[in-house]
Amino acid sequence: VIDSSGPSWLHNWTSNFAALGISHLRSPMFFHPCPRDRDGLLAFAQETGRCGECVEIANCVGKSMSKHRRKKRTAKGEGIGTAKKGVTLEIDERDRKDYYTPSAGMFCDYCRDVVGRYGLDDMVEEERVTSIDFGFFNDELELYRGNEPRARSFKVTTQAGQLKFAKVVVLAIGPGGIPNMPRTLTAAEREGACHSTQLPKQMFLAPRIREKIQKRVATAVVVVGGGLTAAQIAHQCIENGVSRVLMVMRSGLKRKSPILHVLEKSPTWLAVEVPKG
Repeated sequence: VIDSSGPSWLHNWTSNFAALGISHLRSPMFFHPCPRDRDGLLAFAQETGRCGECVEIANCVGKSMSKHRRKKRTAKGEGIGTAKKGVTLEIDERDRKDYYTPSAGMFCDYCRDVVGRYGLDDMVEEERVTSIDFGFFNDELELYRGNEPRARSFKVTTQAGQLKFAKVVVLAIGPGGIPNMPRTLTAAEREGACHSTQLPKQMFLAPRIREKIQKRVATAVVVVGGGLTAAQIAHQCIENGVSRVLMVMRSGLKRKSPILHVLEKSPTWLAVEVPKG
C-alpha cells in the first residue's frame, strides 16, 4: 500500500477528523473494515468498556419513530426492497444495539486492532506515485523476479524512483490531496485562503485571523461549499472565535438529520439478515 499522506493506515482519515474536530462517525456500528465479524466493533466497545462513547442514531429503531410516521412513509412508497406496494420492512427492535455511532477514537483503535490481528502493520509505505503504466516489462522484471513468462502487467513508479510491478493495481486516492482552486492565488491571498485538503497540514485559521481573535476584533470567514465538510469547517470557525461565518453554495440551504442520508430516507435497506461466522 502506497500512501503519500503518511506511513500508517488511516493516516489521512485521522488527520482530517482531528483538523475538523469530528468526534463521532455518522455510520452505524456494523460499518467497519473487519471482513469476518459483523459485530466486531460492537464487541470491541464492550470488551474495552467504551460503550459510553457511542451515540444512538435517532429515528431508526423502536419508539423514536411513531406509528403514524411509519404509515406515512409506507403511503409514500419509501419502503425499499418491498415486494408489494404499501408493504414495508421495519428494523427489528433486537437490532437497536447496532444503531449507534462510534467515537472517532474508538473506531480508529478498533481499526488498529484489526490491522494487528491480520498482520498488516508493515504494509503501508509513505511515498507518492508519479506514474502507472501497463504493458510488457519483462526486461525490467528480470531485475526483480528473474526470468518469467512474457505477460502484461502494471509498472508503478514512485517519486523516489522505486519501481513496483503488479498484475492488479487498485486506486483508492480520494481527492488526491491536490486543491482545485478557481485560479492561482497571490502571496497575500494565500495568507488568508486555504483549501479543505490543506487543513491537516496547517493551522485551522490564518495567522492574521487568529491575531484579530486574540485582540477581540470582529472577524469574518467565507466558506465556499455546501456539503458536510463545509458545515464542519463553518462550525469549527465559530468554535475558534470567528465573529461571522458566511457559506457560499450553489444550491439552497437544506436541513438534514445528522444520521446517514440513506438512513434518513429509509433505514429499511439495512434490515437484512447477515450470516454470521
